[in-house]
Amino acid sequence: MNTSNFVSIPATMFEDQEILVFDQHRFTYGQLWQNIQRLGNALRGLGVDRGDCVAVLQVNSHRYVEAYYATAAIGAVFLPINYRAKLPELEYMITTANAKVLLVGDRYHDTVTTLRPKLGCVHTYVAMEAPRDGMLHLDRMITEASPELDPPEVDDEDTTILMYTSGTTGLPKAVLLTYNDFTAYVTANVELAD
Repeated sequence: MNTSNFVSIPATMFEDQEILVFDQHRFTYGQLWQNIQRLGNALRGLGVDRGDCVAVLQVNSHRYVEAYYATAAIGAVFLPINYRAKLPELEYMITTANAKVLLVGDRYHDTVTTLRPKLGCVHTYVAMEAPRDGMLHLDRMITEASPELDPPEVDDEDTTILMYTSGTTGLPKAVLLTYNDFTAYVTANVELAD
């Protein structure tokens, strides 16, 4: 099962039910799914294909949630980067994952500017908050993209998330999470409301 179904299915049944709140931002299933579809189409427009890696260097936010589900919806691999990692670790994670797109929060702009010459695999940089020179802007990408996404079929054993360990005994180690792994985790740990 494509994990983006955790949003797309309820969006067809409970479109107006609020599902995500972050700071002053409030989203219904319908609004969240529309943003996810738009971002998925925007990522496709950047050349992100099934199996390609999209990395995010940011703290939690509503855009972080949208980025994961948009990446999953198009069959790509999501790389949540540990924002506490040191520069050599960040470089290692991004390059060994062969990240094609890197989404960057404001507080990590200087870090990414320092690393950028070493990140030959990254084709596109996206500013997640304030517009930045040399980067696309996430809000604009979402606004300008098509709201209709046709998600590809994914295999349960395809990787949906690539995480790295903290690297306490050396360089971080890659941990693959498949669509099936993530689905099993969610269904085992979410309680249904009465």
